[in-house]
Order: sequence, then structure tokens, then C-alpha cells
Amino acid sequence: MAHAATRSHPPKESIKDTLIAILIAFVVAFVFRGFVIEAFIIPTGSMAPTLLGAHMRVTSPQTGATFTVGPWYEDPVTPETRIPRSIQGRTGSEPPVDLTDPVSGEDLRRTDVPLLAGDRILVLKYLYALRDPTRYDVVVFKNPTNPNENYIKRLIGLPGEQLAIVDGDVFTRPLSAVKPDEVNPWMGDGWSIARKPVRAEKAVWQPIFDSAMAPLEGGPGKLVSGFRMPWRGDGPNWSVSDPAAAPTADRPADGQIGVFRYSGTQPTQLYWDSAAPFTREITFGRGVRQATDRSLVDRYAYNQSPPGREFRHYPIADLRVRAAVILPESADPSNYIIRPVITARGHQFAAEISGGHVARLLMRKAPTAPSSADATESSWDELASDLANTQTILTPGKPVAIEFWHVDQSLRLIINGRQVAQANYNWSPAERINFATGRTLNELAELQSGTSGNILADPDLYRKPSVKWDLAGGPVTLTHVAIDRDLHYQPATYNSGPRVGLPANATSPASVVTLRDDQFFVAGDNSPNSVDSRLLGPPAPWVSELMDRRMMNADNRQGIIPRDLLIGKAFFVYFPAGGPVPVLDRAINFPNLMPDFGRMRFIQ
Repeated sequence: MAHAATRSHPPKESIKDTLIAILIAFVVAFVFRGFVIEAFIIPTGSMAPTLLGAHMRVTSPQTGATFTVGPWYEDPVTPETRIPRSIQGRTGSEPPVDLTDPVSGEDLRRTDVPLLAGDRILVLKYLYALRDPTRYDVVVFKNPTNPNENYIKRLIGLPGEQLAIVDGDVFTRPLSAVKPDEVNPWMGDGWSIARKPVRAEKAVWQPIFDSAMAPLEGGPGKLVSGFRMPWRGDGPNWSVSDPAAAPTADRPADGQIGVFRYSGTQPTQLYWDSAAPFTREITFGRGVRQATDRSLVDRYAYNQSPPGREFRHYPIADLRVRAAVILPESADPSNYIIRPVITARGHQFAAEISGGHVARLLMRKAPTAPSSADATESSWDELASDLANTQTILTPGKPVAIEFWHVDQSLRLIINGRQVAQANYNWSPAERINFATGRTLNELAELQSGTSGNILADPDLYRKPSVKWDLAGGPVTLTHVAIDRDLHYQPATYNSGPRVGLPANATSPASVVTLRDDQFFVAGDNSPNSVDSRLLGPPAPWVSELMDRRMMNADNRQGIIPRDLLIGKAFFVYFPAGGPVPVLDRAINFPNLMPDFGRMRFIQ
């Protein structure tokens, strides 16, 4: 007798079970948010362009450069006044926005530019309860002067050290090296520069110029009228796709822009012409805008600001020089010397490729009378390098991507994306100031004596850098010739509060910062437009009480971030500021309605 198969049915879920599951999910989510990861939105541009607050994004039709600027527009009644834009206050009919292309200097007028909200980031909370923070972490913390506000900055000072910001870079020394009788702490022993990790350095490079982005108008190969290429060939036999730079040279037959060809046989140079203006003078009906020179300074496109609120620009020597170098197919690489050179702080720093396969990192005191024969001179000091000089670097007929880094008192040579040489040099704060300004700390102290302010906050005090490519061996072509710059933490002076007229924290020997247990120091990547540990005001009352309980020195509080105020480490941009969403023939300008998924990234 056959038995019927029994059929099992899963138990039915009741409404109660469903509600319990939902409740558990909410509890887990809230616990996760409160103790593991929390999302934040960037409100301001103090970390721009690494992380963006509210901003406008514009692409130049002449250069193809996309850049971001702070959220403002021009008052139609008073043209010299620029009004901050707000997401909530958009009417859809704001006046035009006048901008300057940071690559070409071309003035751009845009109407109805979408206002984008800030990047949304994920923060690892309570990470620092498990391990100590690391220098150059991007951290979220409570603002000591107003703990209701969350700030995001880069961590540059750690407990147990003395901190100095010297010529834009960070120097530290252990507290064990500090002597109580020091008159000028920057002249003391034990200082060393705090170098950024390579991954962080790659994330913060900011472009100054790329010859491939020279401005075009009216068709392929036609430069904007009046534009002068800032890279200049020294002497005859240079064919540059820029008639202003080489009036007697023929334009290349292929119509390429920003390609530099040398057809001679003698040593020569391609150099950065700081005197070349951005572009022609242009009017928007309110007078003539004067052309700006191309000095190598810490200019931010994001900080384009109205008259009366111009930011100071400091000479910057921490630079990356790069180009694609092409030898003729018939060339013998063993005859060539390719040498990018950065002159700064009274010295010259260079990466040399010779013999087709030998690479060296070089340094010397800057010569008083440089000449076009520099490429064959041998008066350089070779720095220690980890290069095994066996691999062919220069291959005739093929472009070779060369990058030379001079950053944080370190030199790097990168060929086709691979580092082949690295070396450091070590100066103390006193030596760094002496070489950067041509004056000793004692001389600067005499100039400062009897005056308020911070003498080191004068941009004219610092020597201006220069860049060139020394070339020898025969004909050569360079394309995508570019310069990028590093972060530069500016010196400053308090202009309000109890310290008005005194140097900003860590930016002068008179304001050296001493960090003890559980004390940190932070700075924004957008240094000229960041309120950070350099210029923070006195702590709020309950934060001051917290410092009392932590036995913090009463004279060492303004600008200090106690560990208790650290929320966590910012590690990922999960919802980057996007653009308007096209709908038929128009666009909806709701901020961040469509995220820019290509900018999702880990934060370095």
C-alpha cells in the first residue's frame, strides 16, 4: 500500500515577528552609527580641494580644466560685493558668476551655475580608542571654541612633541630634546621634518599648469588671442606651438598645442617664465582686470574672492615637475642628459637621467650666474639613492613619463609611474628659514623686535623658486610639461581675541606649540582659508574644565585639540558632490541629486 508523501510547510510569520525583526534592524543600525561608522557632510572649503564643502564647479571651454570655487555670486547692485550663495536660498535666477580659469587665467562669465553641497564622508568612530592617531590622518572633532560644531582637518601634531610650521612644512622634536633655558626654540636640537606618506602626497598635489591644457578658441590648434605659454625655450632651434613664445618658429604641422620641440645639438633649457601673464586683459564692463603673473605660489582656485578679501600668496618650493620626453627614433640615448631642476631656498635640486639608463638625484648651492650649459656641468653633489643603474630609461621614438618631486625635504624620481630613485636632505627649522629667506633667525628676531604681528607672515620675505629642464645631447620633444604644488601651511597673525597681534600658533619661534599627553594639533588643506589650530580662539568653558581635569597647562590651551574631542578618522567619500540632473531640455539644480560616482574614494 503506497503512502502519501507528507508535505511540510514553513511556519507563518506573524506581524509581531516582523515588527521584532524591524526593531532589531533599527537597533543594530543605531548602534553601528553611534559606535562604529557615522556619515558626515563637509560644510565648508577649509579642506578644499581635497574635500569639498558647498561649492560651484565649472569647466573651462578653452582649456577643458574643471575646477571648483567657493559658493558666492556678484551683487547686481554693488558689483564689488560678492554675496555667499546658500542651498536653501536659491531662487534659480542668481546674477552671473565671474570666474578665472586657474590654468589659463581666462576670465569666464557663467549664468545659473549649479550650487553643489559638500562631499559626504564616512568616519570611523572610536577608532582612536583602539589605536593612537597617525600624523596626516584626516580627522573629525568637536571645535574646542564651540563644541556644538564638528570640524574636519588634517592632524599634523601629536602628543609628546614640540611643533613648528616653517616655510609651509611641519617640523617636530620630542619633548626630551627641549631645554628650559632656550631663548629661541627653533634654534634648539632634535628637530626633524615630518614628511607626508607617499599616498597622502599623491592625494594633495594641486596643479599649477599643464601645457596640454593651453587655452584654445576658434578651432583645433588655435590659441586664445594674447595667451603666452609660460614654458619658454632658451635660445634658437626651439619650435613651440605658441607663436607668442617663439615668434619666428613655424607652428607644427600636426597643429598640436603645448608641444615643445628642440632641433639643435647644443645644450639648452626649457624654463618656466614667471613673468608670463595669465592671458590678455579682459573687461566685463567694470574696468580692466590686470593680468596676473605666474609666480610659483600657493594660489587656490577655490578661494577666488572679491576685492578687499584677497588672500596672501606665499612662494612655494615643494613642487612636482613632470613631462613626457621623446627622443628621435634615430637618436643614441647614451648621448643625452635630461635634467629637471628646481631652484629654491638658495639651492638647486635635480633629477638627472644620462646615458639612457643612469639616474641620479642631485643638490647644490644655487649658482650665481646659471647658463644654458648647465646640462653638462658636473658641480653637483649626488644624494644617496636606491637606484640600480641597469634598466633602460630612454627609448628612442617612445614617450617616457618623467616626474621629479621636491617635497618635505625629499627628492623622488618617477619614470613611467615607477619610482626609481629617492633621497632625503635634512635641515633644521633655523637652517630652513635661513635658506628660504636669506636671513638668520637672529636677524629676523631683530626685525621683529618692538613690533606686533608675525614677521614670518610676510610673503615678500621668502625667495621665489624657479623651474627648468636642462637638456643636452641633441634634438628632443617634450609634451604635457606640467607643474604641481604641495600643501603649504601658511604663517599668520591673530587679528582678534586675547592674542590679537601675536603670531599664530606654531608659525613663529615666539609661538612654538608643546603637545603633551592626549593633545593634538590640526590644520586645513586650504590653509589660507581655514580656521584651525593655528588661529583657534580660547576653549569653551566646559572644554576648559575638561582641560583642568586633564592637568593641561593653562598657557597651552588655545588651538589644542584634546583627545576627548576627537570623533574619529574620515576614511571614505561615499557620496561626492555631484551635478544637476538633466530632464528633457533643462536641468534640475537640486544639490547633489546626482552624485559624481567617479569621485568616490578613500581619503588619504
